[in-house]
Amino acid sequence: MKHRVQQKGIYAFLTFLIIAVASQPFLIVYKLQPFYFFAAMIAVLCLITVLVKNQLLRVPLYIFAYLFTLHYYFPFKKSFSWSWFMLFLENLLRSYQQLRNGELGYFSDILALSLILLLLIFMIVLLIEYERWLFNSLLIVSYLLLLVIVNHIHLGGHIMIITGAFLLYYQAKKAPQTVPLQKKRKVMLLTIATIVFASVTAYYFPQVFPKPKNFLLAQTSSIRESLNKQGFYQKVNGYGLLNKSKTGFSEKDEQLGGPLMDDPTVLFTALQTNRHYWHVETKDRYTGKGWRSLSDKETIFDPQESAILIDPNYQGTFLEESIIDLSFKDQSNYLPQPYGKLVVPLDNNKKTSLIPQKNRVNFEQRPINLSLIYQAPVYTETELKQTQTNHLEEQEISKILKYR
Repeated sequence: MKHRVQQKGIYAFLTFLIIAVASQPFLIVYKLQPFYFFAAMIAVLCLITVLVKNQLLRVPLYIFAYLFTLHYYFPFKKSFSWSWFMLFLENLLRSYQQLRNGELGYFSDILALSLILLLLIFMIVLLIEYERWLFNSLLIVSYLLLLVIVNHIHLGGHIMIITGAFLLYYQAKKAPQTVPLQKKRKVMLLTIATIVFASVTAYYFPQVFPKPKNFLLAQTSSIRESLNKQGFYQKVNGYGLLNKSKTGFSEKDEQLGGPLMDDPTVLFTALQTNRHYWHVETKDRYTGKGWRSLSDKETIFDPQESAILIDPNYQGTFLEESIIDLSFKDQSNYLPQPYGKLVVPLDNNKKTSLIPQKNRVNFEQRPINLSLIYQAPVYTETELKQTQTNHLEEQEISKILKYR
């Protein structure tokens, strides 16, 4: 036992450090708190792997720690018992079926934690028992980089700590067994000092000496501009958001629900005399999962100087004309519109289309700046009182209630 602890102890400590640091962003994203309990269970799993050599005895302990961790985060107001396990299994299978049937467009917290915890146990065994570090290092660092892209969180410190821990792991693995323990410790301390120095230098050097950074930015500006025009950064920014909703306008609202992220991206700026509500398109059919329109058929505007956009159902009057100057910030091709009458200047050399069913205007190539002639609608108190809501047919109502 003592020999095994001496042999596997350094691997167990580094494995705990790596797994604990890598797990923290996952718990933050899924709002599974507190972190200290999860870290404690990771330590327990590492100790089981080191102290229990017999795999027949180790597997039941893994299962117990696995279920105990899941019970802590999903107790369902029940004690750790068979009835809790059956209720947990029922909720887990329900989440899986919803994901499979398309009712959920994302991994729920119960499904995600169940899978991640299994993966972490597998990685702990690989790192401590079999000393396989390359696959695990690539997997963990790739996962953290994916979190940076998808969730827009800063994980530079996490990545540096994990990379440094893997370097120490590699150093410990390559050290000959015949080297005295005191010499191994000196080599480990020297390696730690080197990693800390390199990390601190990499973090503070661009701030203290900005000229190299500015030089690199100037030399790569043409490449970055070319990638931006091709929509590369927009695709990277939107990667992973197919199943994750964001505030603001979205092209995909057929599947609602799930995590909602704040999106501070500026789509356009409008220089105007009064405030307005802006919209892109209108959808009038709720499917029980999201919204859609009956038709996406486009109507191409005739080449002319301008196009007039107005709600055909509105029969009232308008205020005086005003000019709204738009400046677009992203690569989308749609036209944001205020409610009312709008005169849009067209380019004779570029195709502009209208989807009447959605009241949406698309540009083949959207201009950077655009001046709109706008007239706000006038609603009297009497007109607002006489407004009637279109009711869905009884069949559509029953269809909606079916999904609730």
